[in-house]
Amino acid sequence: MNLLVAADTKETTGLNEKIVFAGDWFKSNTNFEKKFSHRKYSFFKYNFKNSKSYKKYILDLRSRITGELVTQLNKIHKIKYSEKLWKILLEPWLTMYLENNYYRWDLIRELIKKNRNLKFIYLNKLENFSTMFDSWEFKSLIGRSDIYNQYLFQKILSHNSKKEKKNIYFQYSDANINKDYKTLLVKRRNFLSYLRSFLNLFLFPIVRKNKFFLDIHFSGLKNLFLNIKLKQLPYKNQDTFSIENYLKLFSKKSIDLNLRKKITFTKLKKTKFEKYILKNLKFDIPTSVLENFSYINNYVNKITLKPKIIVSDTQYQHNLIFKFWLTKCINNKSKLFIADHGGAFMHRSKPKNSEGGIIDSHDEEISDLSLRWHKPLSKNNVQMPALKILRYKKIRSNYSKLENILMIGFETTKYPRYFLVLPISGQTLYQENYIKMFYKNLNTNLKKYFLFKHYPKSVMSNGFNIDDRIRSLLPDKQLISNYKKAIKKAKVVICNYPSTTFLEAMISGPTILLYKPEFWKFTSDFDNLINKLKRANILFDNPAAAAKHLNKVWDNVNIWWESKEVQSVRNQFFSEACDSREKYLDIWKNFLISQENEYFQKKRDKEA
Repeated sequence: MNLLVAADTKETTGLNEKIVFAGDWFKSNTNFEKKFSHRKYSFFKYNFKNSKSYKKYILDLRSRITGELVTQLNKIHKIKYSEKLWKILLEPWLTMYLENNYYRWDLIRELIKKNRNLKFIYLNKLENFSTMFDSWEFKSLIGRSDIYNQYLFQKILSHNSKKEKKNIYFQYSDANINKDYKTLLVKRRNFLSYLRSFLNLFLFPIVRKNKFFLDIHFSGLKNLFLNIKLKQLPYKNQDTFSIENYLKLFSKKSIDLNLRKKITFTKLKKTKFEKYILKNLKFDIPTSVLENFSYINNYVNKITLKPKIIVSDTQYQHNLIFKFWLTKCINNKSKLFIADHGGAFMHRSKPKNSEGGIIDSHDEEISDLSLRWHKPLSKNNVQMPALKILRYKKIRSNYSKLENILMIGFETTKYPRYFLVLPISGQTLYQENYIKMFYKNLNTNLKKYFLFKHYPKSVMSNGFNIDDRIRSLLPDKQLISNYKKAIKKAKVVICNYPSTTFLEAMISGPTILLYKPEFWKFTSDFDNLINKLKRANILFDNPAAAAKHLNKVWDNVNIWWESKEVQSVRNQFFSEACDSREKYLDIWKNFLISQENEYFQKKRDKEA
């Protein structure tokens, strides 16, 4: 009898049985092979349905659930919030909840179908795991927590039909489990945060009258200049929306099972998965929109900021206080513009574009306008200069005199978390082979200039430690952590992923994108651009070919980078994928002022 091990917990790995690991997330531990050298094991190869039909199903399921939740939550709290407001509060939790449960559900179904006579160690003391407080807590645990993933797999296995359960024997264990996961959420305050809090006391009487609230990430000076052009002082109120205040609310988390039992869902179908969702969803809804809703709402009602226009690129997703404040502002007729935070042109498409695939139009649904760095793909989109990227524009203007080759890697969470966007879990390990193959094919005289910038461990804890995996290839001095310092000295930058860093590198100087197409799917809206990037030797999916190209152009990089063909492709890239127009602050100012004028005109028309 083989032992099924679903999550990386020492209490569930048994003694000497042959192990069937549910996924490749166990490989996140660089000592995995040494740790299990005395055991026989195999990894289940799950063929995830990475397709339009999967996404279409999840979005349809979400729509059915959202409609029912809106009605019942309004009734419970005796309010009349629109579906738009509830979507701001429920997302991205609901989508992540459905996607992650579906992935694990289908994985277990396939695994049991293809493996007979399995044993599974069930941890009794994990039967009651605390309900999530909000999307941030769920996001933290689903991708990184061994204990939470063990809990989810136990729930799924327990729900299996009698027929499926015949293929698996449960060995119940009373082992003590440490469920203290709150350290995942804690972030220490630094001196600057205390200083900001102090300054807020003096600034607030002035900035509370600001018409624009700009929750967008770009350099401090540009932020200052844009706000001055808007005739206001820059102010993000980071103290009010801080992690410290969030944790104060988090500490009040409570659960009312009797309240939850009253919630019903009539639009779920009689499929096995939806029966599983029906059984669990009412108990998994975050407490922030149920038991703690009034407490959080009362807290947010004390925030006296009342801007006419709010532009947000990150906090609208996971900052609970900010999300509740948004609903209050929108109820008071404020406009919400959602702005891009990073390069995401590869996986977006038009809402009804069958060629491009089915996308999640959540941002468009909750915002008045979506401010995109890339070309507009829907009526709601407005293309705006990428303020966050433009600071890199002249950082490598003398690239031909520089000497380093800077390769930039990425990380993903240990457990599957996001789907159809980037590599899932252990898929990120393809980087190790790509880096080694690229380095192997570099001319010997170039290897001394090769540097590798790993993804910050502070950002991606419990990831796959790509830097540790290539230490046998490179000396420590060639493994760097300071990105901005390194890019200033890079003659050529090699990006291993098509996101924000790729855009920063492209605008700064010679750049190569080295990626694996099956894990990073570009939307068909950019097919023409992608093909031209390939022909211009900017985009590669073969590390040996990328190294061969770099060997060829190294002595005269400018001949390649400044050639007519490459310049044309670069111009198209910044026209379609990353707006880099000159006088970008004036463009932003004029746009926001025009929206303000429209806001007041509509108000005057209504009053008339």
